[in-house]
Amino acid sequence: MDGALKVHMHAIKTGHGTVQMIMNCAHMLHEAGRLDDCFRVLETGVSVFPFPEVLDIWTYYTTRLARAIGKTDVERVRDCYYSATQQCPPNLPCAALVYFLWARWEKAEGRPRRALEVLQDGADAVEVHQSRYELLSMAASWAGEAYGVLKARSILEQAINVAVEPALALELCFRLVSIEEALAEASRSRDLYKHMVRLALTAPDQEESLDRVFSHWKAFEVAHGNEASYKQMLIARRTAMIAIGKVTIARTADQVK
Repeated sequence: MDGALKVHMHAIKTGHGTVQMIMNCAHMLHEAGRLDDCFRVLETGVSVFPFPEVLDIWTYYTTRLARAIGKTDVERVRDCYYSATQQCPPNLPCAALVYFLWARWEKAEGRPRRALEVLQDGADAVEVHQSRYELLSMAASWAGEAYGVLKARSILEQAINVAVEPALALELCFRLVSIEEALAEASRSRDLYKHMVRLALTAPDQEESLDRVFSHWKAFEVAHGNEASYKQMLIARRTAMIAIGKVTIARTADQVK
């Protein structure tokens, strides 16, 4: 095994190694119980290869290190995850995965607050809008489990503000409005429904999205509103339907041109 290790290390240091060679060597050492040598090989690998090629090595390294020393040397594991986030360019989709793996480990070890911090740090760092949305959406779910709806509410509001696609923002709004209704926040719920109408008007499936929004809004007014608030909902619906008609006419005219 020592001979094979020397061959692998020589190939890597002379620029002839591959990611798969690193993975095979590290796995062989890990199975043999030689963890220090395993981690040394992985450290060499992450210093040689760039993202996204090195993602598999970082994933294997952080996972194995966390299992081996995660309960006795928390800071070393954190440093490892942090190094991975710093090496990964924020404009790559895989950047969100690195933050997720770190947060999942913190959560599994019973540190939900730290896990949320990692997800939110990731959302601030990554540059891919879809990744930012996914990290914040996950943070909202975890916050609700650990700390209740008030914490989830604040994160959902943040996620809505960064969601570029109307359909994604609308889904987050449905989650948020259910919280507002559960908290008996009638005014906040109505303001949110008005915002959802605006989002639905910019969604690809306008009519379907509007029907869904007004179906929920109507149910809310029936359960919690009065005659005046119900009429305001109907006015908003009629205005939205008129807007759909104008959009359809404009698109037809553009097509004729």
